[in-house]
Amino acid sequence: MDSSAAQRGTTGDSSDAELTVAKTAYLEARTLYDALYHVTLHQLADVVSQDGEASSDDQEFQAGKELWESVSKRVAISEAKQVHRHPLNGVPGKSPFGLDEKSIDDANAGFLVWMKELPPALISAVESHLQSTCEHLVAFAFPPKKDAPAPTSSAVISAKALELGALVRSRREKLAKEEERVWEAKRAYVDLRVRHAEHLSRILDLSGEILLQYKLGHLAARDAAYVEYYLAVLDGMRLKLRIMKLDTLRSVFTPERVAELSQSRAALLTSASRMDAHLRRVRAELARYESAGEEFAEMVATWEKLDEMVEAVKEDIERLQGGT
Repeated sequence: MDSSAAQRGTTGDSSDAELTVAKTAYLEARTLYDALYHVTLHQLADVVSQDGEASSDDQEFQAGKELWESVSKRVAISEAKQVHRHPLNGVPGKSPFGLDEKSIDDANAGFLVWMKELPPALISAVESHLQSTCEHLVAFAFPPKKDAPAPTSSAVISAKALELGALVRSRREKLAKEEERVWEAKRAYVDLRVRHAEHLSRILDLSGEILLQYKLGHLAARDAAYVEYYLAVLDGMRLKLRIMKLDTLRSVFTPERVAELSQSRAALLTSASRMDAHLRRVRAELARYESAGEEFAEMVATWEKLDEMVEAVKEDIERLQGGT
């Protein structure tokens, strides 16, 4: 048990060491590629124009650029595949982004051979760019103390760069933990809001019950007040309607209109008196006709009786003639 555990510990240490070496080589090669790509794109045209002519270096530049693009493409694809993994995970013998050491060494050697054939101005520009980049990174992450000499050794700069990478990783881990705590705080806040809503619902229910009791207890007084209020409103409306009628009469029956109506009334009274006199005369004539009509009625009745008697006599005569 102890021997197997010790063996696993030894294997783990060797794997970690190999992983660290692979990561360091990857970082150095990637830094070289970035610097070379930056300088070649922005300064090679100036260098060629200073030389005055374009020689076979152009073909070498194109070949180096194609090599750089192929390596960059492979690195980008590997990074995209490793995006959901932890930055410290890896496989012994491979870089943390999936690029094996042999590819890095081949690309690095090819670039070194190619750089030997580049103009000296371009090589010095690449070296100065790398030096200034590392110095800026170190100065940003590790500000110099008072009376402390600035680091000039490349080994010190590389060590500081690795420390800077470790610091960035640790800060990323802290940021991930802080984000997790923020999400926990948000969930707690949501739970608090839910409990607050439940308490508010309970308070509303109790308030409704209290208001219902208050309403039932004071319903009669409220109704009486409502009745008095509406009676007062009704009286006011009646008075308002009377005022409106008076205003309407005042606006319609002006003094001139009243005088005209008085004249019309006098004329109507005169016409009515004349009609009454005429009506009395007509009624007297009708009375005379009605009395004469009674005498005519008696005469008609007498003639009807005589006619019946004549008819009876005719029947007796006919009966007697038929008997003989």
